[in-house]
Amino acid sequence: MTTPNVNQALTSDRLLLVEGTDEVNLTTAMLCRWNIGGVQVVRVGGKYQFRTRLDALLSQARSKGLQLSAIGVMRDAYEAPKSALQSVMGALRSVDLPAPNSQGAFVPGPPSVGIFILPDGESRGSVENLCWASVKDTAAAQCSTSYLNCLQESTALESTNCAKTLVHAYLAAQEDPYTRAGEGALKGYWPFDHPVFGPLQEFVRHLALI
Repeated sequence: MTTPNVNQALTSDRLLLVEGTDEVNLTTAMLCRWNIGGVQVVRVGGKYQFRTRLDALLSQARSKGLQLSAIGVMRDAYEAPKSALQSVMGALRSVDLPAPNSQGAFVPGPPSVGIFILPDGESRGSVENLCWASVKDTAAAQCSTSYLNCLQESTALESTNCAKTLVHAYLAAQEDPYTRAGEGALKGYWPFDHPVFGPLQEFVRHLALI
């Protein structure tokens, strides 16, 4: 499986905007696993770049005479899921696109527009929290938790993101260890058929079919 070149010209009327390269890798693996086609994944370059990238994409679509059918925006919640949603809504409205008032929902178009705030629209965190939830009951994950507990008890933990630490530890136990969630996804290390991925799967399927 190869990562798509997100800087290439528009090739689809259905776009999924994500923050960075790791999210591109993860989303590419998800779409492949769920057999969802027709969606072009676009890297925006960071959580504060959605407005700029959206503006550029809309300009490119107009220059090509391409009518966009649907746009999905996927962003991490970090410490404030509501603020993350409001930030994306503001970016959409700043380029005269419709914005849903809740995450996971789409508003009519064209283009129809939807927002998904990771991990679940309500909790703090990021895509790593979602990935971790899918494997937390495995033996490797339990060992990773013991490792994190040891670091905390020994006051040796300097990381402020426990989910990333756990994900890195879990991936280090795999046959071909990687340190980022997206790279692990391309290797098939996340069980995308796990129920925790259900809402996200529904979101991207809707994006592909609306």
